[in-house]
Amino acid sequence: MKDFNAIKDMWQQQPGTANKDIDPVTMNKLRADAKTVLLRHQLIAAITLSATALFIIWIGFFSSIVFKLTITYLALLLLIAVILLQVAVIVYTYKKLQKIDDTLPPAAHLKQWESYYGFRKKQIQWNKPLYFIFLNLAMGIYFIEMLRGLSLLWGSISLLVYIGWMLFAYIVLGKRSQEKESKRLNGIIENLTKLSQQFAE
Repeated sequence: MKDFNAIKDMWQQQPGTANKDIDPVTMNKLRADAKTVLLRHQLIAAITLSATALFIIWIGFFSSIVFKLTITYLALLLLIAVILLQVAVIVYTYKKLQKIDDTLPPAAHLKQWESYYGFRKKQIQWNKPLYFIFLNLAMGIYFIEMLRGLSLLWGSISLLVYIGWMLFAYIVLGKRSQEKESKRLNGIIENLTKLSQQFAE
């Protein structure tokens, strides 16, 4: 999302600097396609996490598995709460993205995307670390019972594998996902910038 200010500055330049060979129909399709991808990404995340929460509820409270420690059930409840809160955040983001009006003139439409861009940037700053911390807090409590029956060697291996995977998901996969979203948002804003300049001439 670092190119946002540069794109905004370009939008505020004199109209004469705009590219006069812009095809509005093609740009509108590209923007609509990018928005569809962003919406689909949020929807898939919400469905996947909801299914995960339902699976944990079934495993912890309706299956034949019986945990020995009360704290394990508390860990499952915390895990379910964290996941469902994340689903709520995703649904809110989905609705906010869905409200962007594609029928507005390019300049007004651009302002909506700028607003959404700023919202997502702030949201990622607080949501990503909080979700990571509370998710792993719940899993850490859950592991108290899960690792009890294992030897020190296998318990350590299991814990290291989990920590390694979570760090990979947080640092590598999370970064890739943010970069893809940023690229799509930058593309939308850049297209709208060019259209705004063209129509202002």
